[in-house]
Amino acid sequence: RCCSPAATISPPRSARNCTGAKTDSGMEIMDFPTVGKVEIVRHAAARRFIARRRGDIVRLTVPAGATGADIADALRRLAPRLSSKRFLPRKLFADGMLIEQPGIRVRICLSGDADRPVLRGNAADAVLLVPQDMSLESHEAQAALTGLLMRLARNRAAVLVEQAGSVAARIGAAPSAWRIGRGTRTLGCCNARREITLSAALMFVPPHLREYVMCHELAHLSEMNHSPRFHALCDAYCGGREGALAAELRAYQWPLLR
Repeated sequence: RCCSPAATISPPRSARNCTGAKTDSGMEIMDFPTVGKVEIVRHAAARRFIARRRGDIVRLTVPAGATGADIADALRRLAPRLSSKRFLPRKLFADGMLIEQPGIRVRICLSGDADRPVLRGNAADAVLLVPQDMSLESHEAQAALTGLLMRLARNRAAVLVEQAGSVAARIGAAPSAWRIGRGTRTLGCCNARREITLSAALMFVPPHLREYVMCHELAHLSEMNHSPRFHALCDAYCGGREGALAAELRAYQWPLLR
């Protein structure tokens, strides 16, 4: 699995009572100094506090039993990292921006005729129209544009399956099926039925990074773990460049909200 930068700490030992606001859906919301708006997500399997930025919002995954004081302590310790340049929101979209990789080409344009973000054209040459009064830096706009871009990518995902078939044939691996996923965070997965799922988001990276993810998942056909044997196999599939390709993918500037 390939993830965007995350700040992680273990649970604090202290436990003082603290309260936070909740939305109608049960999502807890906090405004924390130097960090800003924080969405608290409780997860039964979480053992640590994991924070990720989504646009101008920080999403903090916490152990199910964490108290308000635990969460406040975690945010105090995470604040320096969340305020660093690496974790600050970056500008994803701009008027006139062209997003282009093999199989997909789309331009972002502010328009006085659009009352909501809308796609025009096809994946080979599309235009994504955005209302002029909508800020491209807002979380609302970035989420809406990401949704439309992912829909466009899914329509062109046959490009990924074709490349994946060629990569599998080159290295002599045979998954039982290739599938296309909708998520933006998990770029690939391989299950016990030898089915490999590739995220449609891979349409927005260069072909050599697409191939790296494919090789990673193909290696799981032999090693369903991330052991030294797995990495040795993946490295062989990647021509000895697994480490360099993994680092390049981690640093990649996605034109999507992830």
